[in-house]
Amino acid sequence: MPYVYQLDQLEKQTNPEQWPLVRHVYMDLTLAKMWENVQVYPVESLKTSVLVGHEPDSPSEQQLVILPILQEETVSMNRLSSYFKALRAAGFANQKGQPLGKLTLAIIAPDSTIVYYHIQPGLIPPTSSNINNNDDD
Repeated sequence: MPYVYQLDQLEKQTNPEQWPLVRHVYMDLTLAKMWENVQVYPVESLKTSVLVGHEPDSPSEQQLVILPILQEETVSMNRLSSYFKALRAAGFANQKGQPLGKLTLAIIAPDSTIVYYHIQPGLIPPTSSNINNNDDD
């Protein structure tokens, strides 16, 4: 299927206000990072769409849920919690049917740079190697 046709189909299922963000992340994943089988799913409660796919050379069951946001958006612990709640309510889960344990934020800067951050619900204690390698100047 031609790439332009794929983009047209994705645009039809995406909130028009969010389409530029979703398109930008989709193109980065599929063209620059060479991901295959990236799907876009609308999440009405978030008024946007998320992208679901997996990195090349990773097992297909290790799919990531990617939420495009602008760098200017304020992201708090409450906001992150609301993302997880909305995605769980929309039926997003891991391959084993367990609640979504990781969300990837695709943070888009004004210069079109995209930074990807993996977020997990709750706090995760550091590993001992991270503690020992802490460089306090």
